[in-house]
Amino acid sequence: TSQQFYELYPIDRDELTTGDLILFKGHVGMYIGENKMVHSSASLGGVYVSNIFDPKDIYEETLKRGIIGFRRVKNDV
Repeated sequence: TSQQFYELYPIDRDELTTGDLILFKGHVGMYIGENKMVHSSASLGGVYVSNIFDPKDIYEETLKRGIIGFRRVKNDV
């Protein structure tokens, strides 16, 4: 996560588009639109979709509070 935080192009929450990364300490999710992200969660049994900005449970609320940044893979082509 720290390498992605420092190396990828920083964006604000209101700039998020499909494929952007949502970074947490030691965790990364990919934004898929409609306030949702896909990420891997061992405690939830694998790949999981979370409603990150409108949490439906304590797990998602905890994730939301742990966001450290948003990043985009910058395409210079």
